[in-house]
Parts: sequence; structure tokens; C-alpha cells
Amino acid sequence: MNIALRINGEEKIFTTAFIPGLVLRKLAEYQLTMDFRRLSPDETDKLVELVCLSFGNQFTLDEFYNGVDRRELMTEILRILFVDINDPDGKKK
Repeated sequence: MNIALRINGEEKIFTTAFIPGLVLRKLAEYQLTMDFRRLSPDETDKLVELVCLSFGNQFTLDEFYNGVDRRELMTEILRILFVDINDPDGKKK
């Protein structure tokens, strides 16, 4: 799976071939308590922390927020956390 973030004015590509099972465990827990259509800032932070964990903390929460286009923020979070099992590489189609 890949993600492109703008850091220090340049696009950086981060990749991961392994997502820890803890990501799925925490996501399942969050699904019981979060309304994904109306996320609070703290809830959004929790999801972004899972994105960071998914990539082995190669980037920080702030680097994610500052490096992703605001129009793509939720799309990227959901793309990474809800990878289509038919597209295990998590590539944009």
C-alpha cells in the first residue's frame, strides 16, 4: 500500500507491505462508537493515528494532516483503513 504526502514542499511516497492486526482491532472498536459521517476532531485524530500505525509510523499525525490535500483527507483515511480486499495493494483506481 502507498500514500503520497507533501512534506517540506516535496511529495514523498510511503509504502508498507504489512499492516499490523492491531489496526484492525482498534478500527473494529472505533466502529462501535464512532459515527463516520460526523467525526469529531479527536475521533479524526484517532483514525489518522491508525493510518500512521499502518505505515509503521514513517510519518507523524501532523505530517499526515499537513501533507494531504484537504479535499482528499477523509478519502485517504478511509482508503487506507478500509482497503478493498479485491485490491490488496490499496492503490487508487
